[in-house]
Amino acid sequence: MTLEQIRNIVVNFVQKDWTPEQFASELHYAQLRYFNIVLGMDKNCQQFVVKMGEGDPPLMVSGGWATLPSDFFRFISATIQTGSDYVRVRPCDVEQFDYLRQSPIEYPTSDYPILRIIDDRVQFLPADVLYVNFIYYRVPYAPVWGYTISGGVMVYDSTTSTELDWDEDDQIGIIQVLLQDLGVIVSQDQIRQKNDSQ
Repeated sequence: MTLEQIRNIVVNFVQKDWTPEQFASELHYAQLRYFNIVLGMDKNCQQFVVKMGEGDPPLMVSGGWATLPSDFFRFISATIQTGSDYVRVRPCDVEQFDYLRQSPIEYPTSDYPILRIIDDRVQFLPADVLYVNFIYYRVPYAPVWGYTISGGVMVYDSTTSTELDWDEDDQIGIIQVLLQDLGVIVSQDQIRQKNDSQ
């Protein structure tokens, strides 16, 4: 579905007059909430997976720290190369990380590396790690409602729009989340009926 079709469905349920920017912002917020929901259900979201170091440059580490990519949403996995082998990097919460960093018995080594994510950075131990194959979910692209002005009226323009990068079933789920945010409780079947009647 295009953003125009999605907007028409939403407006059929809620009489709300949005600017294109307001609608795109509300829709983006709804898609982020939906993304969190589907990731919690272990749904396949391969279109959002980024594999740094697999055909693309790896995550660069300096002094044990790296800056997360700007489109980072959620960590999946990380590996480092030790000799000819790849070793999985174990993610830790703050307490685990601090415990292992101070442990004389379980101190992280290149055979048993660890990481923790703090805000927009990731810390690795051992600190001499330089390159990491880093796999993560990226943030879905923010929708942009492109338009032209014709006769003093805004007209949807698909060539300057950024559509949602979800399949139609997921778009229905996003519409449902948006409508719930607006206080309208409808089933996905009701949304499909509105879509089919357009």
